[in-house]
Amino acid sequence: MIRERVRSFSIRPDAQEDFDAHTQTQMQDFVWTGGCRSWFKPSPNGKVSALYPGSSLHYMQTLSENRWEDYIWEYNGRTRFEYWGHGLSWIEEPGADALGLQERDSLLTASSVPRADSDFSFYLWECPPLPGDEQVVTQDGEEARELGLWDWGKKLLGLGGLL
Repeated sequence: MIRERVRSFSIRPDAQEDFDAHTQTQMQDFVWTGGCRSWFKPSPNGKVSALYPGSSLHYMQTLSENRWEDYIWEYNGRTRFEYWGHGLSWIEEPGADALGLQERDSLLTASSVPRADSDFSFYLWECPPLPGDEQVVTQDGEEARELGLWDWGKKLLGLGGLL
């Protein structure tokens, strides 16, 4: 939120109303709606206002799925995308402050912002080299023949004589 220059966010009223309606519908089948007074409902026949309508595991699972569309966002900039800056990554500008705060120390503790010396190997995977247009390639022990890049790509994708 700091990087994106979010000033504040609040729950959308329609999302709150939908959550309340869903909760009260679910609660109808639970013991919590019985005819007794307790700390989680104001009167014996009042609505339950202090419990989640599901198990604790379901609650944790639900919280792990962000529903950002249920919030009203206010930004410090003129538009929500102003934080994109002028189109260069902070890696391309080593002197720039990745968080926009002019505090280089914050990079050391920010777990969501990779440092310039971070390991980006998860973006890479091993592939066979692309042959040149006139490279000789052995195909499954058969006699070697010349394959152009187009033929090699068709073989790699299993398209054979389809194209």
